[in-house]
Amino acid sequence: MRRNHYAVSNPFFEIWLLLHHDEPKEEDKLFAITDDHNYEKTNHFRVRLRDLGVPLRKEKHINMDHYNDEKIRLAIERAMALHMDRNDRNPRYFATTVYMILEKMMEML
Repeated sequence: MRRNHYAVSNPFFEIWLLLHHDEPKEEDKLFAITDDHNYEKTNHFRVRLRDLGVPLRKEKHINMDHYNDEKIRLAIERAMALHMDRNDRNPRYFATTVYMILEKMMEML
C-alpha cells in the first residue's frame, strides 16, 4: 500500500522564504494565521527580506541564486523547529510545512 505525503503551508509563503535567511523574530510571529488572527495583507515579510539584503523584484522576490542547497537545508531545520507536531499538516500558529515537500525531494535526489 502506497502512503501519500502532503504538506500545507500557512498562506504566508514568505515565512518559508524568510527561514532561508534568518531566524524568525517575535514580531514575525504576530503575523501567524491562527483561530484568533485571520489572514491580513501585509508587506512585513517583504520588508524583512529586503532589510536582510535579499534582492527583491518588483512583484516576485524569489531569486534562485539566494536559495542554494545550504540555505534550503537551513530553512528545513528552522521550519522543523517551528512545527511543533509533525502530524499537524495545517498548523494554526507561526509555522510552515513546506519543508516536508523539500525533505521528500531531497531524499529522491
